[in-house]
Amino acid sequence: MKDKLQLLFRGHFSLFKTLYLNFRVLPFRQAFRMPFIVSRDVRIRGCQKGSIKILSEPKIFMISFGFGGSPDLTLYNSRKSVLEIDKNAQLIFKGKAHFAPHFSVLVKDGAIMTIGSGFSCNNGCKFSCSSGIMLGDNCLLGGDVIIRDSDGHMVFTQPIDGSPRTTHKCCKPVAIGNHVWICNKSDILKGVTIGDDCIVSYGSLVVKSFPQNHLLIGGHPAVAIMENVEWER
Repeated sequence: MKDKLQLLFRGHFSLFKTLYLNFRVLPFRQAFRMPFIVSRDVRIRGCQKGSIKILSEPKIFMISFGFGGSPDLTLYNSRKSVLEIDKNAQLIFKGKAHFAPHFSVLVKDGAIMTIGSGFSCNNGCKFSCSSGIMLGDNCLLGGDVIIRDSDGHMVFTQPIDGSPRTTHKCCKPVAIGNHVWICNKSDILKGVTIGDDCIVSYGSLVVKSFPQNHLLIGGHPAVAIMENVEWER
């Protein structure tokens, strides 16, 4: 409770946005427990009734948007944070979650993003969900991590013989296992699956799946570097 009260007096807390988000998206029986706490620097877009769901018992300020993070990144990065959930999209929380400043969460029409309990991300993380993104329990993300399940634009292959062009699928779901640590400045792209208890090293570009558990993954593009790894917070 002491940490929660400190958030209120650091100058970043927005009572209006906190009340707005809780009562805008949640059933009243959950909203009055105030599970969301929102920074004044968070821009809220869309977010209709039912677009955010909490599957565990709601507790005060269990999900925070726009607080904490590394002091150096907070001081030298002035970007606003964005929480945008389109119509018919859903953001689902299974428990406690923390988003440091300068994050963006974009869940587009018809998409579902699911975040496991014990989630935490540092400054500047970006999530673009056009189909489905799922993160397991106790995932830890460093600063400036990007997870996206779409190319952003349609891609075509046009045969030189003039036959009909081939349309390539631009969206494929992303699935991150339990207790995965994704280090700073790593990118996780469409169609990727990562197993439990894995580490994605600093600055990695992950474009293929690594379903095996306890892997150290790294590189540009990423490869499996080491097996049987363990990590702790």
